[in-house]
Amino acid sequence: MSDGKRWTWRRLFTREFFTPRGFAVTAVEITIIFLVLHLLGARHHTSILIGAAERGAAPGLARGLALAYMLFYFAFVGLVPIFALAAAFFQGAVLLLHRKMEPPAAL
Repeated sequence: MSDGKRWTWRRLFTREFFTPRGFAVTAVEITIIFLVLHLLGARHHTSILIGAAERGAAPGLARGLALAYMLFYFAFVGLVPIFALAAAFFQGAVLLLHRKMEPPAAL
């Protein structure tokens, strides 16, 4: 890396959360995880939650996939719009405050 610091996996996941970028990245992460679970067919396993177990599926795997899918479904539906709006409003407030703090141009 150009900054001289050693690259680790921890650097990939460490960021400031309460910033516009942090909110946007969190929304994107939830979306990606939900889409991966959806493409893997985890939605099909949610039938186990009402007691309709499918044949041929390992019960533990089906429960785990159903639980993960439902968790990320509710996060995708409920949290992603909130994080996206928070990032937009927060960025707008930062830009507005930054503009107000600049000294006026001299004539």
